[in-house]
Amino acid sequence: MFEASRVGLIALLEIEHPVATIRLCDGGFLNWPSRGTFVSRDPAYGVLGSVDPAGESVGDEAPGGRFSLLPPSPATAVSLARADAQGSPIRMWMAEANPDTGALIGAPELLFVGMIDTVSISLGRSAAEVTIEYVSEAEKLFMINEGTVLSQASHQRAWPGELGLAYATNVPLAVPWGINGPARGSTYYSGGGGGGSIFSPYVQQR
Repeated sequence: MFEASRVGLIALLEIEHPVATIRLCDGGFLNWPSRGTFVSRDPAYGVLGSVDPAGESVGDEAPGGRFSLLPPSPATAVSLARADAQGSPIRMWMAEANPDTGALIGAPELLFVGMIDTVSISLGRSAAEVTIEYVSEAEKLFMINEGTVLSQASHQRAWPGELGLAYATNVPLAVPWGINGPARGSTYYSGGGGGGSIFSPYVQQR
């Protein structure tokens, strides 16, 4: 008689935090040979407290959610809340495992790829909770770089060592980017006739 084999489902979470790469699961442990061991309790960074699943968004908001970690000490909580944690990659999978042997079955299914948005700490007398809000990688599509302007500083960030704008000061003309703009007007010499040259120190712009 045919008997269906049992399969256990395990949720996996990986956080590439600046202090360490943390791999947690929702029960027991699971060895993923090509990635590492996921544990339900990390000796250094604690356990998962709560998990709000990633929700879909509309408009100019990317999907995101939150989860919390229960670290073993307030000092560990503070280390997890460092400023450079923002943007750290996080990944979530659903894995299948043999409940009798604990062996991984096949390749886990990738459910979410995102990054840390904000980290907050809640401290009690003898416990600490770190709440991490995360967003999808699609959030990067909504980031606006407002620092790119027609200036020497911006030009140097893009092309270090190129001095094309090094001596351009008090330029009154609006220079269009990427298109053929309108004519910039005529030039003249202060003491002569004709069109003159734009390289002459006596050239002025009308």
